[in-house]
Amino acid sequence: MSRALKSTVKEDIRSLTGAERSAILMLSLGEEHSAKLWQMLDEDEVK
Repeated sequence: MSRALKSTVKEDIRSLTGAERSAILMLSLGEEHSAKLWQMLDEDEVK
């Protein structure tokens, strides 16, 4: 991966909101593991 691309990716990651970062995490974990997390979240945390 080129140095310029790595730099761009880091800047994009830093600009993500907390909700966007959470969505990426849940998608990365997959259906089975993220389902367990959904069950533990309060209604306010889901919003």
